[in-house]
Amino acid sequence: MAINHKVPYFNQEDNEIEGWRTCGPTSAAMCLKYFNVADLGSFPQYEDDVKKRFDRLGIDHGSPDGIRRLLEGLGLRDNLTLKGSLSDITRSLDSGEICILHGYWTKPGHILVIRGYNDDGDFFVNDPHGEWNYTEYSVNSTVSPDNKGENKLYSRRLISSGANAFNWPDALDFYRNWDSNKIESTATMWLHRVSIQQRPGSNPNDIPEVKEDVSKLGEILKNRLVIKLDKLTADKELVREIQRRLNAIGLLQLSDVNGIFGNVTKNALTRFCDSEFLNNMNTGSFGPTFFQKLMDRRGTPNVPSFPIDPPGSLPNKLAIALQFTLKWEGGYVDHKDDLGGPTNKGITHRNYDTYRIAKGLPTKDVQFIEEAEVMEIYSEMYWKPSEADSMILSLAIVHFDTAVLFGVSGAVQFLQEALGVGVDGIFGPQTETGLRANNNKEIALNIIDGRIAYHRKRVEENRSQDVFLQGWVNRANDLREFITGL
Repeated sequence: MAINHKVPYFNQEDNEIEGWRTCGPTSAAMCLKYFNVADLGSFPQYEDDVKKRFDRLGIDHGSPDGIRRLLEGLGLRDNLTLKGSLSDITRSLDSGEICILHGYWTKPGHILVIRGYNDDGDFFVNDPHGEWNYTEYSVNSTVSPDNKGENKLYSRRLISSGANAFNWPDALDFYRNWDSNKIESTATMWLHRVSIQQRPGSNPNDIPEVKEDVSKLGEILKNRLVIKLDKLTADKELVREIQRRLNAIGLLQLSDVNGIFGNVTKNALTRFCDSEFLNNMNTGSFGPTFFQKLMDRRGTPNVPSFPIDPPGSLPNKLAIALQFTLKWEGGYVDHKDDLGGPTNKGITHRNYDTYRIAKGLPTKDVQFIEEAEVMEIYSEMYWKPSEADSMILSLAIVHFDTAVLFGVSGAVQFLQEALGVGVDGIFGPQTETGLRANNNKEIALNIIDGRIAYHRKRVEENRSQDVFLQGWVNRANDLREFITGL
Protein backbone atom coordinates (compact mmCIF):
# COMPACT_ATOMS: atom_id res chain seq x y z
CA MET A 1 0.00 0.00 0.00
CA ALA A 2 1.39 3.41 -0.99
CA ILE A 3 2.08 6.14 1.54
CA ASN A 4 3.22 9.74 1.01
CA HIS A 5 3.57 12.10 3.97
CA LYS A 6 2.96 15.77 3.16
CA VAL A 7 6.44 17.02 3.99
CA PRO A 8 6.96 20.66 2.92
CA TYR A 9 9.63 21.29 0.30
CA PHE A 10 12.56 23.70 0.57
CA ASN A 11 15.03 24.49 -2.22
CA GLN A 12 18.63 24.75 -0.99
CA GLU A 13 19.85 26.59 -4.08
CA ASP A 14 18.15 29.89 -3.16
CA ASN A 15 19.25 29.86 0.48
CA GLU A 16 20.89 33.08 1.61
CA ILE A 17 23.59 31.19 3.52
CA GLU A 18 25.82 28.95 1.38
CA GLY A 19 23.03 27.43 -0.70
CA TRP A 20 25.53 25.30 -2.61
CA ARG A 21 26.41 23.27 0.51
CA THR A 22 23.30 23.28 2.68
CA CYS A 23 21.52 20.07 1.69
CA GLY A 24 21.82 18.91 5.34
CA PRO A 25 20.24 21.96 6.99
CA THR A 26 17.60 22.17 4.25
CA SER A 27 16.62 18.52 4.71
CA ALA A 28 16.52 19.01 8.47
CA ALA A 29 14.35 22.11 7.95
CA MET A 30 11.80 20.11 5.98
CA CYS A 31 11.43 17.66 8.87
CA LEU A 32 11.30 20.41 11.49
CA LYS A 33 8.59 22.28 9.59
CA TYR A 34 6.59 19.06 9.01
CA PHE A 35 6.56 18.42 12.77
CA ASN A 36 5.50 22.02 13.49
CA VAL A 37 8.71 23.28 15.10
CA ALA A 38 8.37 27.06 15.32
CA ASP A 39 10.51 29.52 13.36
CA LEU A 40 14.02 29.75 14.75
CA GLY A 41 15.02 33.28 13.72
CA SER A 42 14.44 36.27 11.52
CA PHE A 43 15.50 35.01 8.09
CA PRO A 44 12.74 35.08 5.45
CA GLN A 45 13.44 31.40 4.69
CA TYR A 46 13.06 28.79 7.42
CA GLU A 47 16.02 26.74 6.16
CA ASP A 48 18.40 29.70 6.58
CA ASP A 49 17.37 29.95 10.23
CA VAL A 50 18.14 26.25 10.60
CA LYS A 51 21.58 26.69 9.01
CA LYS A 52 22.26 29.64 11.32
CA ARG A 53 21.35 27.47 14.33
CA PHE A 54 23.86 24.81 13.20
CA ASP A 55 26.56 27.47 12.91
CA ARG A 56 25.80 29.15 16.24
CA LEU A 57 25.99 25.84 18.07
CA GLY A 58 29.15 24.78 16.23
CA ILE A 59 27.49 21.59 14.91
CA ASP A 60 28.62 19.95 11.66
CA HIS A 61 25.55 20.22 9.41
CA GLY A 62 26.76 17.51 7.02
CA SER A 63 27.46 14.72 9.50
CA PRO A 64 24.87 12.21 10.74
CA ASP A 65 25.59 12.98 14.37
CA GLY A 66 25.40 16.74 13.78
CA ILE A 67 21.96 16.52 12.19
CA ARG A 68 20.76 14.19 14.95
CA ARG A 69 22.00 16.56 17.66
CA LEU A 70 20.19 19.54 16.14
CA LEU A 71 16.89 17.68 15.57
CA GLU A 72 16.82 16.21 19.06
CA GLY A 73 17.83 19.55 20.58
CA LEU A 74 14.71 21.03 18.98
CA GLY A 75 12.42 18.38 20.42
CA LEU A 76 12.30 15.72 17.69
CA ARG A 77 13.39 12.11 17.97
CA ASP A 78 16.05 10.90 15.52
CA ASN A 79 16.50 7.14 15.49
CA LEU A 80 19.81 7.27 13.61
CA THR A 81 21.43 4.19 12.11
CA LEU A 82 24.66 3.94 10.13
CA LYS A 83 23.63 0.57 8.71
CA GLY A 84 20.23 1.28 7.23
CA SER A 85 18.54 -0.64 4.41
CA LEU A 86 15.64 -0.11 2.03
CA SER A 87 13.37 -2.15 4.30
CA ASP A 88 14.33 0.12 7.23
CA ILE A 89 13.15 3.12 5.21
CA THR A 90 9.83 1.48 4.36
CA ARG A 91 9.18 0.43 7.95
CA SER A 92 9.97 3.93 9.19
CA LEU A 93 7.60 5.55 6.73
CA ASP A 94 4.91 3.03 7.71
CA SER A 95 5.24 4.05 11.35
CA GLY A 96 4.92 7.77 10.59
CA GLU A 97 8.62 8.65 10.67
CA ILE A 98 10.22 10.86 8.02
CA CYS A 99 13.61 9.77 6.68
CA ILE A 100 16.70 11.86 6.00
CA LEU A 101 19.27 9.97 3.93
CA HIS A 102 22.94 10.59 3.14
CA GLY A 103 24.45 9.36 -0.13
CA TYR A 104 26.40 10.04 -3.30
CA TRP A 105 23.89 11.50 -5.71
CA THR A 106 26.43 14.29 -6.21
CA LYS A 107 30.20 14.02 -6.38
CA PRO A 108 30.89 15.54 -2.91
CA GLY A 109 27.94 13.71 -1.33
CA HIS A 110 24.35 14.76 -0.74
CA ILE A 111 21.47 14.62 1.76
CA LEU A 112 17.75 14.39 0.95
CA VAL A 113 14.38 13.60 2.52
CA ILE A 114 12.30 10.48 1.86
CA ARG A 115 8.60 11.10 2.47
CA GLY A 116 6.85 7.98 1.12
CA TYR A 117 6.70 5.13 -1.38
CA ASN A 118 4.37 3.93 -4.15
CA ASP A 119 2.75 0.55 -4.77
CA ASP A 120 5.94 -0.69 -6.49
CA GLY A 121 8.07 0.24 -3.47
CA ASP A 122 9.87 3.15 -5.17
CA PHE A 123 10.34 6.24 -3.00
CA PHE A 124 8.86 9.73 -3.02
CA VAL A 125 11.63 12.17 -2.10
CA ASN A 126 12.12 15.85 -1.42
CA ASP A 127 15.54 16.48 -2.96
CA PRO A 128 16.72 20.00 -1.99
CA HIS A 129 19.17 20.19 -4.93
CA GLY A 130 16.67 19.34 -7.68
CA GLU A 131 15.93 16.06 -9.48
CA TRP A 132 18.63 13.43 -10.02
CA ASN A 133 18.52 11.44 -13.26
CA TYR A 134 21.21 8.80 -12.70
CA THR A 135 24.22 10.79 -13.98
CA GLU A 136 23.15 14.42 -13.73
CA TYR A 137 20.84 16.80 -11.92
CA SER A 138 18.04 19.04 -13.09
CA VAL A 139 19.13 21.67 -10.57
CA ASN A 140 16.83 24.14 -8.83
CA SER A 141 17.13 27.84 -9.60
CA THR A 142 19.25 30.01 -7.32
CA VAL A 143 17.24 33.20 -7.91
CA SER A 144 13.57 32.24 -8.11
CA PRO A 145 11.14 29.79 -6.46
CA ASP A 146 11.86 26.43 -8.02
CA ASN A 147 10.70 23.04 -6.85
CA LYS A 148 12.25 20.60 -9.32
CA GLY A 149 13.07 18.21 -6.48
CA GLU A 150 9.68 18.21 -4.73
CA ASN A 151 7.89 14.88 -4.32
CA LYS A 152 9.96 13.16 -7.01
CA LEU A 153 9.87 9.39 -7.49
CA TYR A 154 13.31 7.78 -7.08
CA SER A 155 13.63 4.05 -7.77
CA ARG A 156 14.83 1.59 -5.17
CA ARG A 157 17.95 1.10 -7.31
CA LEU A 158 18.60 4.84 -7.38
CA ILE A 159 18.26 5.13 -3.61
CA SER A 160 20.23 2.00 -2.68
CA SER A 161 23.14 2.56 -5.07
CA GLY A 162 23.63 6.16 -3.94
CA ALA A 163 23.10 5.65 -0.20
CA ASN A 164 25.27 2.52 0.06
CA ALA A 165 28.13 4.01 -1.96
CA PHE A 166 31.45 5.22 -0.63
CA ASN A 167 31.94 7.81 -3.39
CA TRP A 168 30.44 9.11 -6.65
CA PRO A 169 32.05 6.52 -9.02
CA ASP A 170 30.97 3.84 -6.57
CA ALA A 171 27.34 5.00 -6.79
CA LEU A 172 27.34 4.91 -10.58
CA ASP A 173 28.95 1.47 -10.63
CA PHE A 174 26.44 0.09 -8.12
CA TYR A 175 23.56 1.52 -10.14
CA ARG A 176 24.77 -0.15 -13.35
CA ASN A 177 25.96 -3.48 -11.99
CA TRP A 178 24.22 -4.46 -8.77
CA ASP A 179 21.66 -7.24 -9.01
CA SER A 180 18.32 -6.99 -7.20
CA ASN A 181 19.62 -8.93 -4.19
CA LYS A 182 22.44 -6.42 -3.64
CA ILE A 183 20.04 -3.52 -4.06
CA GLU A 184 17.65 -4.91 -1.44
CA SER A 185 20.02 -6.49 1.08
CA THR A 186 22.96 -4.06 1.35
CA ALA A 187 22.67 -2.15 4.63
CA THR A 188 25.31 0.56 5.00
CA MET A 189 23.06 3.62 4.68
CA TRP A 190 23.36 6.62 6.98
CA LEU A 191 19.68 6.93 7.78
CA HIS A 192 17.81 9.30 10.12
CA ARG A 193 14.32 8.15 11.13
CA VAL A 194 12.69 11.30 12.46
CA SER A 195 9.53 11.56 14.55
CA ILE A 196 8.08 13.82 17.20
CA GLN A 197 8.54 13.28 20.93
CA GLN A 198 5.27 13.72 22.80
CA ARG A 199 5.81 15.33 26.18
CA PRO A 200 3.39 15.53 29.10
CA GLY A 201 0.85 18.27 28.44
CA SER A 202 1.53 18.44 24.71
CA ASN A 203 -1.34 19.39 22.46
CA PRO A 204 -2.53 16.36 20.44
CA ASN A 205 -3.63 18.75 17.69
CA ASP A 206 0.03 19.64 17.12
CA ILE A 207 0.94 16.03 16.45
CA PRO A 208 0.65 14.96 12.79
CA GLU A 209 -1.50 11.91 12.19
CA VAL A 210 0.68 8.83 11.72
CA LYS A 211 -0.02 5.52 10.09
CA GLU A 212 -0.56 2.54 12.33
CA ASP A 213 2.62 0.63 13.23
CA VAL A 214 2.79 -2.45 11.01
CA SER A 215 5.96 -3.95 12.52
CA LYS A 216 5.87 -7.20 14.45
CA LEU A 217 6.35 -5.33 17.70
CA GLY A 218 3.49 -3.02 16.74
CA GLU A 219 1.25 -6.00 15.98
CA ILE A 220 2.06 -7.60 19.34
CA LEU A 221 1.22 -4.40 21.20
CA LYS A 222 -1.96 -3.79 19.22
CA ASN A 223 -3.31 -7.29 19.93
CA ARG A 224 -1.81 -7.51 23.45
CA LEU A 225 -0.18 -10.84 22.65
CA VAL A 226 1.94 -12.96 24.99
CA ILE A 227 4.92 -14.63 23.27
CA LYS A 228 6.77 -17.62 24.69
CA LEU A 229 10.57 -17.52 24.60
CA ASP A 230 10.88 -20.53 22.26
CA LYS A 231 8.49 -18.92 19.76
CA LEU A 232 10.26 -15.57 20.05
CA THR A 233 13.73 -17.01 19.40
CA ALA A 234 12.48 -18.92 16.34
CA ASP A 235 11.04 -15.79 14.69
CA LYS A 236 14.03 -14.22 12.96
CA GLU A 237 12.27 -10.98 12.01
CA LEU A 238 10.90 -10.46 15.52
CA VAL A 239 14.37 -11.13 16.97
CA ARG A 240 15.81 -8.58 14.54
CA GLU A 241 13.28 -5.93 15.63
CA ILE A 242 14.06 -6.61 19.30
CA GLN A 243 17.78 -6.40 18.54
CA ARG A 244 17.26 -3.04 16.81
CA ARG A 245 15.54 -1.72 19.92
CA LEU A 246 18.30 -3.10 22.18
CA ASN A 247 20.84 -1.49 19.87
CA ALA A 248 18.99 1.83 19.85
CA ILE A 249 19.14 2.01 23.66
CA GLY A 250 22.83 1.10 23.79
CA LEU A 251 22.66 -2.54 24.94
CA LEU A 252 23.69 -4.25 21.69
CA GLN A 253 26.24 -3.59 18.99
CA LEU A 254 25.15 -2.98 15.38
CA SER A 255 27.15 -6.01 14.28
CA ASP A 256 24.91 -8.19 16.49
CA VAL A 257 21.64 -7.10 14.83
CA ASN A 258 21.33 -10.23 12.72
CA GLY A 259 18.07 -11.98 13.60
CA ILE A 260 19.91 -14.70 15.54
CA PHE A 261 19.00 -15.13 19.21
CA GLY A 262 22.43 -16.10 20.51
CA ASN A 263 24.16 -15.53 23.82
CA VAL A 264 24.97 -11.89 23.04
CA THR A 265 21.31 -11.05 22.44
CA LYS A 266 20.22 -13.12 25.40
CA ASN A 267 22.61 -11.25 27.70
CA ALA A 268 21.50 -7.86 26.33
CA LEU A 269 17.83 -8.78 26.84
CA THR A 270 18.59 -9.94 30.37
CA ARG A 271 20.29 -6.61 31.16
CA PHE A 272 17.29 -4.74 29.79
CA CYS A 273 14.84 -6.77 31.91
CA ASP A 274 16.99 -6.28 35.02
CA SER A 275 17.13 -2.52 34.43
CA GLU A 276 13.33 -2.35 34.17
CA PHE A 277 12.72 -4.76 37.07
CA LEU A 278 11.06 -7.29 34.74
CA ASN A 279 11.26 -11.06 35.27
CA ASN A 280 10.39 -12.14 31.72
CA MET A 281 13.70 -13.94 31.21
CA ASN A 282 12.88 -16.08 34.24
CA THR A 283 9.26 -16.83 33.29
CA GLY A 284 9.96 -17.33 29.59
CA SER A 285 6.87 -15.28 28.66
CA PHE A 286 6.85 -11.83 27.06
CA GLY A 287 3.66 -9.78 27.18
CA PRO A 288 2.42 -6.21 26.58
CA THR A 289 4.21 -4.72 29.60
CA PHE A 290 7.58 -5.99 28.40
CA PHE A 291 7.11 -4.90 24.78
CA GLN A 292 5.76 -1.47 25.73
CA LYS A 293 8.75 -0.80 27.96
CA LEU A 294 11.08 -1.95 25.20
CA MET A 295 9.46 0.44 22.72
CA ASP A 296 9.35 3.38 25.16
CA ARG A 297 12.91 3.10 26.46
CA ARG A 298 15.30 5.73 25.13
CA GLY A 299 19.05 5.65 25.16
CA THR A 300 22.14 6.08 23.03
CA PRO A 301 21.50 6.39 19.27
CA ASN A 302 22.35 3.19 17.44
CA VAL A 303 25.86 3.97 16.27
CA PRO A 304 28.84 1.69 17.00
CA SER A 305 30.31 2.05 20.47
CA PHE A 306 34.00 2.19 21.28
CA PRO A 307 36.01 2.39 24.49
CA ILE A 308 36.55 6.00 25.57
CA ASP A 309 40.32 5.51 25.47
CA PRO A 310 42.25 3.60 22.78
CA PRO A 311 43.26 0.07 23.79
CA GLY A 312 46.57 -0.11 25.59
CA SER A 313 47.60 -3.32 23.87
CA LEU A 314 46.23 -5.52 21.12
CA PRO A 315 45.43 -9.23 21.38
CA ASN A 316 48.51 -11.22 20.41
CA LYS A 317 46.84 -12.86 17.39
CA LEU A 318 45.61 -9.49 16.12
CA ALA A 319 49.07 -7.99 16.49
CA ILE A 320 50.49 -10.78 14.31
CA ALA A 321 47.66 -10.40 11.79
CA LEU A 322 48.37 -6.68 11.52
CA GLN A 323 52.01 -7.39 10.71
CA PHE A 324 50.79 -8.87 7.44
CA THR A 325 47.81 -6.60 6.70
CA LEU A 326 49.59 -3.28 7.31
CA LYS A 327 52.48 -4.42 5.13
CA TRP A 328 50.06 -4.48 2.20
CA GLU A 329 47.79 -1.61 3.13
CA GLY A 330 50.58 0.94 3.45
CA GLY A 331 49.76 4.63 3.85
CA TYR A 332 47.33 7.06 2.25
CA VAL A 333 46.00 5.97 -1.14
CA ASP A 334 43.44 7.75 -3.35
CA HIS A 335 43.44 5.92 -6.69
CA LYS A 336 40.93 7.31 -9.20
CA ASP A 337 39.74 3.81 -10.17
CA ASP A 338 39.44 2.41 -6.64
CA LEU A 339 35.71 2.00 -6.01
CA GLY A 340 36.32 2.07 -2.26
CA GLY A 341 37.59 5.64 -2.37
CA PRO A 342 40.51 7.04 -0.34
CA THR A 343 42.07 4.81 2.33
CA ASN A 344 44.84 5.21 4.85
CA LYS A 345 46.45 2.08 6.31
CA GLY A 346 43.46 0.17 4.96
CA ILE A 347 40.82 2.34 6.68
CA THR A 348 38.23 3.83 4.30
CA HIS A 349 37.08 7.40 4.81
CA ARG A 350 33.54 6.15 5.48
CA ASN A 351 34.62 3.79 8.26
CA TYR A 352 36.75 6.56 9.71
CA ASP A 353 33.73 8.88 9.71
CA THR A 354 31.68 6.18 11.45
CA TYR A 355 34.39 5.77 14.09
CA ARG A 356 34.76 9.51 14.77
CA ILE A 357 30.99 10.02 15.00
CA ALA A 358 30.65 7.11 17.43
CA LYS A 359 33.37 8.66 19.62
CA GLY A 360 31.57 12.00 19.66
CA LEU A 361 34.35 13.63 17.62
CA PRO A 362 34.11 15.82 14.52
CA THR A 363 34.86 14.01 11.26
CA LYS A 364 38.11 14.66 9.44
CA ASP A 365 39.94 13.41 6.35
CA VAL A 366 41.20 9.84 6.65
CA GLN A 367 44.56 11.13 5.43
CA PHE A 368 45.12 12.46 8.96
CA ILE A 369 44.10 9.35 10.90
CA GLU A 370 46.23 8.73 14.00
CA GLU A 371 48.03 5.48 14.82
CA ALA A 372 45.98 4.81 17.96
CA GLU A 373 42.79 5.27 15.94
CA VAL A 374 43.96 2.77 13.33
CA MET A 375 44.60 0.15 15.99
CA GLU A 376 41.23 0.72 17.68
CA ILE A 377 39.28 0.61 14.41
CA TYR A 378 40.93 -2.66 13.41
CA SER A 379 40.17 -4.13 16.83
CA GLU A 380 36.59 -2.92 17.26
CA MET A 381 35.29 -2.83 13.66
CA TYR A 382 37.06 -5.83 12.12
CA TRP A 383 38.71 -8.22 14.58
CA LYS A 384 35.95 -8.52 17.18
CA PRO A 385 32.88 -8.46 14.88
CA SER A 386 34.46 -11.04 12.56
CA GLU A 387 34.96 -13.51 15.46
CA ALA A 388 38.59 -13.94 14.36
CA ASP A 389 39.71 -14.47 17.95
CA SER A 390 37.82 -17.80 18.03
CA MET A 391 40.04 -19.22 15.27
CA ILE A 392 43.47 -20.79 15.20
CA LEU A 393 46.22 -18.31 14.35
CA SER A 394 46.57 -19.05 10.61
CA LEU A 395 42.81 -18.93 9.98
CA ALA A 396 42.40 -15.84 12.17
CA ILE A 397 45.03 -13.98 10.12
CA VAL A 398 43.41 -14.90 6.80
CA HIS A 399 39.88 -14.17 8.04
CA PHE A 400 40.91 -10.77 9.45
CA ASP A 401 42.77 -9.75 6.30
CA THR A 402 39.72 -10.78 4.26
CA ALA A 403 37.49 -8.63 6.50
CA VAL A 404 39.75 -5.63 5.86
CA LEU A 405 39.48 -6.17 2.10
CA PHE A 406 35.83 -7.20 1.82
CA GLY A 407 34.17 -6.06 5.04
CA VAL A 408 33.16 -8.33 7.93
CA SER A 409 30.10 -9.70 6.16
CA GLY A 410 32.15 -10.40 3.04
CA ALA A 411 34.79 -12.23 5.08
CA VAL A 412 32.10 -14.37 6.72
CA GLN A 413 30.80 -15.28 3.25
CA PHE A 414 34.27 -16.47 2.17
CA LEU A 415 34.50 -18.44 5.42
CA GLN A 416 31.06 -20.00 4.88
CA GLU A 417 31.98 -21.03 1.34
CA ALA A 418 35.17 -22.67 2.60
CA LEU A 419 33.25 -24.46 5.38
CA GLY A 420 30.54 -25.65 3.01
CA VAL A 421 27.67 -24.08 4.99
CA GLY A 422 24.90 -21.72 3.89
CA VAL A 423 26.27 -18.39 2.67
CA ASP A 424 24.49 -15.36 4.11
CA GLY A 425 27.31 -13.25 5.59
CA ILE A 426 26.02 -13.76 9.15
CA PHE A 427 28.18 -15.52 11.72
CA GLY A 428 25.32 -17.57 13.17
CA PRO A 429 24.96 -21.01 14.81
CA GLN A 430 25.47 -22.97 11.56
CA THR A 431 28.72 -21.16 10.81
CA GLU A 432 29.88 -21.51 14.40
CA THR A 433 29.22 -25.27 14.32
CA GLY A 434 31.04 -25.62 10.99
CA LEU A 435 34.01 -23.68 12.34
CA ARG A 436 34.29 -25.82 15.47
CA ALA A 437 34.59 -28.90 13.26
CA ASN A 438 37.01 -27.31 10.77
CA ASN A 439 39.08 -24.73 12.61
CA ASN A 440 42.26 -25.45 10.65
CA LYS A 441 44.80 -24.15 8.15
CA GLU A 442 43.15 -25.96 5.25
CA ILE A 443 40.10 -23.70 5.56
CA ALA A 444 42.42 -20.70 5.58
CA LEU A 445 44.05 -21.85 2.33
CA ASN A 446 40.62 -22.45 0.77
CA ILE A 447 39.64 -18.86 1.61
CA ILE A 448 42.78 -17.57 -0.12
CA ASP A 449 41.88 -19.59 -3.24
CA GLY A 450 38.36 -18.19 -3.06
CA ARG A 451 39.68 -14.65 -2.88
CA ILE A 452 41.81 -15.07 -6.01
CA ALA A 453 38.87 -16.56 -7.92
CA TYR A 454 36.65 -13.68 -6.81
CA HIS A 455 39.22 -11.07 -7.87
CA ARG A 456 39.49 -12.58 -11.35
CA LYS A 457 35.71 -12.68 -11.72
CA ARG A 458 35.41 -9.08 -10.56
CA VAL A 459 37.87 -7.91 -13.20
CA GLU A 460 35.97 -9.84 -15.88
CA GLU A 461 32.80 -7.97 -14.87
CA ASN A 462 34.47 -4.55 -14.56
CA ARG A 463 37.60 -4.08 -16.66
CA SER A 464 38.45 -0.80 -14.92
CA GLN A 465 39.56 -2.94 -11.96
CA ASP A 466 42.19 -4.79 -14.02
CA VAL A 467 44.81 -2.32 -12.80
CA PHE A 468 44.47 -3.83 -9.29
CA LEU A 469 44.36 -7.53 -10.21
CA GLN A 470 48.05 -8.37 -9.99
CA GLY A 471 48.34 -6.61 -6.65
CA TRP A 472 45.35 -8.51 -5.27
CA VAL A 473 46.76 -11.84 -6.45
CA ASN A 474 50.23 -11.01 -5.11
CA ARG A 475 48.71 -10.16 -1.72
CA ALA A 476 46.80 -13.44 -1.61
CA ASN A 477 49.88 -15.48 -2.54
CA ASP A 478 51.97 -13.59 0.03
CA LEU A 479 49.30 -14.37 2.63
CA ARG A 480 49.55 -18.05 1.74
CA GLU A 481 53.30 -17.93 2.24
CA PHE A 482 52.93 -15.97 5.51
CA ILE A 483 50.67 -18.53 7.19
CA THR A 484 52.61 -21.48 5.80
CA GLY A 485 55.63 -20.26 7.72
CA LEU A 486 53.80 -20.11 11.06
